[in-house]
Amino acid sequence: MNAAVTSTSIGFKKLRFLLAALDLSPPSESGMHQMSQTVCDKIAQLSSDDMNQKLLQASGLQKNIHISVDTRYNTSGIRNSRRTGLPIATQLTTLAMEKQTGKNYIVSAFTQNKLCPKGALLRSKGDQTATCPGGHTGCITNVDKLEGQSEYESGREIGRNIAGAGVTVAYCTTDGDWRLHKGVAQSIQEANPSPQVKCLADLLHLSQTQVKRAKKKTFSPHLFPGMTTKKDRQECKCVLAADLKNRSSMILKHM
Repeated sequence: MNAAVTSTSIGFKKLRFLLAALDLSPPSESGMHQMSQTVCDKIAQLSSDDMNQKLLQASGLQKNIHISVDTRYNTSGIRNSRRTGLPIATQLTTLAMEKQTGKNYIVSAFTQNKLCPKGALLRSKGDQTATCPGGHTGCITNVDKLEGQSEYESGREIGRNIAGAGVTVAYCTTDGDWRLHKGVAQSIQEANPSPQVKCLADLLHLSQTQVKRAKKKTFSPHLFPGMTTKKDRQECKCVLAADLKNRSSMILKHM
């Protein structure tokens, strides 16, 4: 039961309410939390072993792999591409997905966490020595609440996990954030200095960058000799940007 709850978003409180509604005696919430700690450790170990197995399977005999890496934040403050809401994020999860077998296996994962319910509870009871991270038993944070979360460090951990399995990375596809690629490349080259990890940009963010640059680009006056006014030249930019966007959409649909 604890393993099932851990793999879903229902939570112990709602599970106990569900069991009570079914006229079944629910277990104590404290006991479920204690049992979940053991269950979570087992699930984490099984997940790690499975990712290592998929990594070795995807890398083949050459022990070389092409990965795609991205990070997800737990912030709810995202409004558009220019307002990410990252300062209010308390957790981030970075996943590395292989791009060789066509099955898109997740081969490595890393989470940065600022939340610790047990530490918050102890401090609310007056225990000022219960500081996070690591200031009390059972602390689950690995980033201090006053520190910034770093995608570079996430990339470093992803690279360490892959290098620890004896695998090198040939290409690393990111969303244009060079910090992720730099972190992965740094760890890979520390383990094996000979290979160079090449950085690639995914098609979606690459097409968006091209559209933005087409709108802001200053064209030569000889490129469109018939366009004499600023309004005409701006319309040409919009037409070019729309054409680039349509071409990128067609490429993504056929992938």
